[in-house]
Parts: sequence; C-alpha cells; structure tokens
Amino acid sequence: MTTNPMTKTGDNERAANKSQPPLSVPLSQFSSRASGGANFISNSYLRIMKPAFFILVFGLLMAGCHRPDANLARQITGTWNAEAHYGSETHYVTAVYAPDGLFSITTKGVDFTNDMAGIWRVEGKTILLTVTNASRVNLRFIGQVLKCRVDHVDSHQLDYQDIIERVGPTNTLMR
Repeated sequence: MTTNPMTKTGDNERAANKSQPPLSVPLSQFSSRASGGANFISNSYLRIMKPAFFILVFGLLMAGCHRPDANLARQITGTWNAEAHYGSETHYVTAVYAPDGLFSITTKGVDFTNDMAGIWRVEGKTILLTVTNASRVNLRFIGQVLKCRVDHVDSHQLDYQDIIERVGPTNTLMR
C-alpha cells in the first residue's frame, strides 16, 4: 500500500489547526463585568434620555394640538347659512366646511342656483378657499384662491370679510 505524502501533510495540518484557538472571538467575552466605565455612562445617559424623549414628544404633540390655525379650523368646520338681501330679492347662502378640507358654497335666489366647491384651509386668521369646481357666474373663480379674513367665530356665528383687491364689508354666517 502506497501512501500519498500530500495526504499525510494535509491530515497533520488539520490536526494542528484543531489545537489552535479560533481567530475570531465573540465580543461577549470582552464585555465589562464591572459596573463602572462605559456601562455607567451608558446607563446614566439612558436614565436621563428616556424621560427627556417622552417629555419632548408630549410637548410636540401638545404644541401641535394648540396651534391657533388648528383651533380656528375646528371652529369653522360645519354648515353655515346666511340671507343676503339685494333690494327686494333675498339670496340664501349655505357654506359647508368639511373636516377633510373640502368646502362647498351654494347661493340660491328666486330664479338661480350658483355653486362653488374646492379645498379650504386656515392660515393665521384667514380662510383660503381654492376653487376647483363652480357653476354659472362663479366659473371665473375656478383655479383661484379666495381669501376671507375671520373677524369673529363662535359656535353660532362666523363674521368674515372677503379680501379680493381690498378688504370688503363684514359678512355674517349663522349655524
């Protein structure tokens, strides 16, 4: 029986490698077992930062809930009505400001109905109405942003002024 010199050398190398420690050692063998040093700093940092993080998040949430724009938008949301008198004619206006940011305004007279709809939002004390749909006389407003400055709003009354080229007279809507 002949022996291959390469096989014996290979077997000897494998046996030698088994007795040597592995080149990679798990990091867990090097972790500090003492309660000082980096662990102390890390634990102290976490003890301080966890409550600080929750306080920061809570503060941001509260600040977002108490924005004047958001409060005014909540007060405006709903259906409002008005009667406008032009000589002997009476026009009935219904404005709906939905919580999802959509609006519709319908004006009815004796022999006509005009509609306007779109997207609304509040900036400061101004209602911005972006008109996306309209009928009849209001067709000229499609694509425009109409502005109404809010003078007063409560649960029953909304007083505003149209801002076109200048501030117009005060209009009142009721619930």
